[in-house]
Amino acid sequence: MGDMRGLVETIKEATGDGKSQQEMAERMAKGVFTLRDMYEQFQNVMKLGPLSKVMGMIPGLPPGMAGMAGDQDSSNRLKNFMYMMDSMTDAELDGGVDLDKHPTRVERIAR
Repeated sequence: MGDMRGLVETIKEATGDGKSQQEMAERMAKGVFTLRDMYEQFQNVMKLGPLSKVMGMIPGLPPGMAGMAGDQDSSNRLKNFMYMMDSMTDAELDGGVDLDKHPTRVERIAR
């Protein structure tokens, strides 16, 4: 069975203040979403803990689905994306550089 109250509390703890989330929502509404924003969202997801735990809190979700989350695989994928973003410059994270026109930057990031 789900624990909606626990789910809401877990999400509030992971996302921190509502002000930064409100600012991000406003930027997204304007069509502005950078890799830096994505990085922050990945950090929030990592703070939630294992995905199976979060899925287990959702009311009405069959118990077998929570175990299908592949916690280690999904965590590793997020970490790999975050490692790539760690190697990017501020301009690249903020969308100031068109990576399609700079293949050497893509190679550097992918290492």
